[in-house]
Amino acid sequence: MSQESFFAKREDSFSSFHNLFEHLSRLQQLHGKLMLDAFGQRHAALLAPLNEGRLRAPSPGDCWEYLVDCGQRGLLFWDALRQRGDNTLAHERAGYPLLLKFPYEVLIDGHDLPHPVNYSLLRILPTADQPSDATRQPVIVIDPRGGHGAGIGGFKQDSEIGESLRAGHPTYFIAFSHAPAPGQTLLDIAEAEARYIETVRARHPEAGKPVVIGNCQAGWALMGLAAARPELPGLVIVNGAPLSYWAGVNGRNPMRYAGGLLGGAWMTRLGSDLGNGR
Repeated sequence: MSQESFFAKREDSFSSFHNLFEHLSRLQQLHGKLMLDAFGQRHAALLAPLNEGRLRAPSPGDCWEYLVDCGQRGLLFWDALRQRGDNTLAHERAGYPLLLKFPYEVLIDGHDLPHPVNYSLLRILPTADQPSDATRQPVIVIDPRGGHGAGIGGFKQDSEIGESLRAGHPTYFIAFSHAPAPGQTLLDIAEAEARYIETVRARHPEAGKPVVIGNCQAGWALMGLAAARPELPGLVIVNGAPLSYWAGVNGRNPMRYAGGLLGGAWMTRLGSDLGNGR
């Protein structure tokens, strides 16, 4: 390479960088101008009713009505919090009972397993007006480990359990108790749930593989179990259980951006550590 061509390439490179910086500067100025114009238009739109005299100045009566309404709403708000606290204390004194709406019997208590967990297998008892057909596929509903309380997955008639009973399917429920067993892990829960599904299959050898339903947290836990033991369930149904926080439509699902900006799963892991695994 000759000396002239070397310096010519250096000048071309410098010129390219110079053009790039000029282009970025013009873009920055254009963006700033658009922001200022938008702010000015919004400010003008907000002040237009006041400048045009369309806003009526509040009278002393209006101010008094507003203060009375504010006080009433404040009292109702604090009364709702009081009732919530009383309900929580009453639920705690009762020993955190299941919120199930249906009669049931405990088939396997998770605390009796080799690796104790706070998940147990329940059989939902059919009623006289809703008998179950042992030849139909059994349905297993996994209780979501949420803050609503144990048994929230079947606390009303119009639920997966209610629909399963009305259709005549033998129905089972994997419920959690209030506090995790000491030292339990997600792998222990997966092992327990696999045993529960095997137990249900053994109780209905003539029927097909069970339909397993997981809601919310139970959904992605079920998907992990199904990936590790695909031979266990017949049909897997997950509701409200996003398996990828990056999924969604560009520009319409803000959680996919928030998840990336906040660092993904580290906040959940930090909260779990601070809560001693709870």
